[in-house]
Amino acid sequence: KAEKGTPDALKVAIIDADKLIDNLLKDGGLRGEHMADRLDQLTSDDVRSIDRLWQAHRYRNELVHEAGPLNEERAKRAIESYKAFLTELDIIA
Repeated sequence: KAEKGTPDALKVAIIDADKLIDNLLKDGGLRGEHMADRLDQLTSDDVRSIDRLWQAHRYRNELVHEAGPLNEERAKRAIESYKAFLTELDIIA
């Protein structure tokens, strides 16, 4: 979806990537009511890309909960941050 590059496709790609990673965190045994609760349980010693993942997740929350246009540069950075996390965990190459 992100490869389409349209604002709507980028927004959906961010939301989908965030959900995918949240499900992976749950499946990995991290507990909490929200994804933020699960992310709080990780440190940069556990996952080098955790700070980038936090930034991507915060941007996802902005997109979902606040009105306003998509910032294409931030959206692309968020997608890259999700990819970095998934690559670090050897989920994607």
